[in-house]
Amino acid sequence: MATLANRRLSFFPDGIILLAPFILFGRLLMTGEVLFWGLPALQFIPWRAYAWQSQLMGNFPLWNPLNGMGAPLLANYQLAWFYPPSWLTILFQAIGGTPAMAWACTLLVPIHLAFAGWGMALLVRKLGLGNLAQLISGLAFCLSGFFVARAGFFTMIWAGAWLPWIILYASSIAAPVQRSTAVSFRFYPGLVFCAALQLLAGHAQITWYTLLLAGVWVVFGGWVNGSWRNSMKGALIFGGHILFGMAIAAIQLVPTAEYLLQSQRSTAVDFDLGLTYSFWPWHFLTLLSPNFFGNPGTGNYFGYASYWEDAAYIGFLPLALALSTIPWVFRKGNGDKSYSHRSLIRFAWVILIIGCVLALGKNTPVFTFLYQYVPGFNLFNGPARWLIWTVFGLTLLAGAGAEGWVRPTGKKLKNFKLLTTAAIALTFGTGIAWISFRDIQITFIEAFAALGIGAVSSCLLTLFMPSERDGPVYKRWQWAAAGLVCADLLLFGWGLFPSFPANFFAETREKPLVQPGNDRVYLSGVDEYALKFRRFFRFSDYRPIEDWNELFKVALPNLNLLPGSQFNMVNNFDPLLPGRYSRWMTWVDHLSGKNLETVLALMDVSERIDRNVDSPDGIRINENLPLARIRWVPCAKMVQGENEAWSAVQEMVNQADLATLTQNVVLEGKPDSFIETCDPFSTGISRGIAESSQKIVVEVQSEQSGTLVVANTWYPGWQAKIDGQPAVLFRANYLFMGVRLNQGQHRIELSYAPVSFYSGAGISTFGLLFMLLWTMLARLRAN
Repeated sequence: MATLANRRLSFFPDGIILLAPFILFGRLLMTGEVLFWGLPALQFIPWRAYAWQSQLMGNFPLWNPLNGMGAPLLANYQLAWFYPPSWLTILFQAIGGTPAMAWACTLLVPIHLAFAGWGMALLVRKLGLGNLAQLISGLAFCLSGFFVARAGFFTMIWAGAWLPWIILYASSIAAPVQRSTAVSFRFYPGLVFCAALQLLAGHAQITWYTLLLAGVWVVFGGWVNGSWRNSMKGALIFGGHILFGMAIAAIQLVPTAEYLLQSQRSTAVDFDLGLTYSFWPWHFLTLLSPNFFGNPGTGNYFGYASYWEDAAYIGFLPLALALSTIPWVFRKGNGDKSYSHRSLIRFAWVILIIGCVLALGKNTPVFTFLYQYVPGFNLFNGPARWLIWTVFGLTLLAGAGAEGWVRPTGKKLKNFKLLTTAAIALTFGTGIAWISFRDIQITFIEAFAALGIGAVSSCLLTLFMPSERDGPVYKRWQWAAAGLVCADLLLFGWGLFPSFPANFFAETREKPLVQPGNDRVYLSGVDEYALKFRRFFRFSDYRPIEDWNELFKVALPNLNLLPGSQFNMVNNFDPLLPGRYSRWMTWVDHLSGKNLETVLALMDVSERIDRNVDSPDGIRINENLPLARIRWVPCAKMVQGENEAWSAVQEMVNQADLATLTQNVVLEGKPDSFIETCDPFSTGISRGIAESSQKIVVEVQSEQSGTLVVANTWYPGWQAKIDGQPAVLFRANYLFMGVRLNQGQHRIELSYAPVSFYSGAGISTFGLLFMLLWTMLARLRAN
């Protein structure tokens, strides 16, 4: 990819950028430790472990039967099973099991950060900026708080790493810098390739922000180099390439789109949930020094919400260089190379400000208005993630500022010396404050001390800048600048993320207190939240209050997917959930007494977990009498539509006892589908023949017509056959699956074969073949 910039790899700046993330994560990798805190332990590693196990058993990982009474697995976008770099984890899983796979997941973090920094350096190089600018921009981007603080959010790192590469290739269409070439209709395979890989990387929100930013980049670049007509031409070319990339990624996108339409987010994210992680205005101070409000890695964080959502630190020196470009926004070009990039500087400041405003979320009326009236703004939570625009803008400006970085002379030199003196005074003043004023928050003192040291170092570096830009003295000075930026950002990230030995995920770990079996386990939503975010994964303090191995004794989703301790859970900690399941679980979490026991019986729950602070293990396990998950029911009530089914099920639960529920089921369909008369006391026997994650085979013998009810979540792609012939698979009791049977003996097969997956695979195959053919023809024409 470096060939697109017509440069070969050099240690300065490319080598430093590629090396720096591995220095940050080197301790973990060399000692065999892994990132596990929060999402790695509860989502990414269990998902991939179960997907690989399904693959070994001969089933493509399409379905997860162990969580949420059944849920799509492959369609879960953040599994990112088709993302090629993630196949490294599959290789490690095959060789060394889940611990090796977890280590590979950690390894992919510095690999992607290095790749992101290198892409940013190449982009800055393509824009005409020099080595120092490339180094500072590359380091500031890949080691920024936005990425390092989210190290455990693997798919966000994977997707975010492609942002500078997509902008880089989009710059071949148009860029916000003056150049003589006009926008032309050409094919850019690199742009298609990068777009497809980002779409497969598993984080839709970061991908959407990236593609939107790249589109704005091309449109503005077309205008700078021509007219708005030129902009529209560039937008069409860019859009066509993205559609091509979407075609290649269709094997993932089509199943995920189907899941989205069936999910709790099918219309929009709930307003309060969607704006929960809005950037806290006071956190703008953390752009100067990242730990003004503490650091959860050291256990003293007291800022609003989670630390990582508001993190955007790019280093003091890069920030100072970015701020130094403010005068360039308002001045006209005067022949100076620095001012020749004023269009780029203006663009960077615009997207920086837009990112800040949108990141503020509920703290301004802007995002609220956009959420309510502009499509796309209501699909994601966490407005603070718009900070990726801010970080990108700041790192571009840092590169531009580095290009115009000169040693001050004359009156400016005098003022700069005064500034240096003030920075030294600030540094010493924080020491005096720490000794004299014990009532001041210690994090403020530490943050001001770090700010003072950064300011002093940057000022001294500026004052001792060589006047000549060539020779060994200037090279040594460049190395000093690189060392300052690296030291600042590495110290910021060091110790921020907790780690644990990889054998944390070995099958010899602690076993859950529940008894694994065919029946299900239920944990209320309130208790699940408390166990996750108050006992184990506290946002204010990453340090454990007990042995981390105790985590496995508690039945938290999705730890139940890990090999060696698998069991069925009603709960599901996935980002997308079937919409009806989500509604059902909200209802169940508000039930109590007999009604709760009745509904849990319908869900095949045999063990209910309650949080109990008086217990040594922190939980209490209560037994529940389940109905069989697969059962024959003699009587059915036919209703039309979701809301009618919902009312009928609630009424049935409120008015009927458990014995009556074994004889009745609510089905959705046309009223004339069958005669709704039955003998509730007639008998029918169902016997399971075979069952896997994606197939269920049952034999039923009955005296009269009835319904085979399977208490698994109904979802498109599940198909039914009776004695080898296709049959209608009804929605039963609002959430589950049902097959209508005539009297006698029958063999019923339920299988999951989603059309969305196979159609997406066909589109991807066609897209890859077309791209391969186009590339081959282009090479033949070139020769």
